[in-house]
Amino acid sequence: MSKITGQLQNITILAVEIHTQPPSSAAPGRSGQRNQVLQHMRTAPHRSWHARELATALNFTHYDSFCVQLSRWTREGLFEKISNATYKIAPDCLPPQPSPTDRHRP
Repeated sequence: MSKITGQLQNITILAVEIHTQPPSSAAPGRSGQRNQVLQHMRTAPHRSWHARELATALNFTHYDSFCVQLSRWTREGLFEKISNATYKIAPDCLPPQPSPTDRHRP
């Protein structure tokens, strides 16, 4: 019931918009950070990376929040925690290796 008129009003139209990607004007969110971290770690996919090293390389200023995100992504299976604040890409997230026959092709 409307407080102004005292009458009942029916909802006749409902519109829903689904966006698969944020608008270009939106600031990068957590998924953007995740992609940046994965891309950076894939430059040397088999080494371990310290959280401070990653934060510095990627210009992430909120170090504590970044560490929380790394822990979440580790629980989700993207990374393995090697030691205190040190991570490695999980084997399932490593880039595919070329087969031996692909290496010898011209």
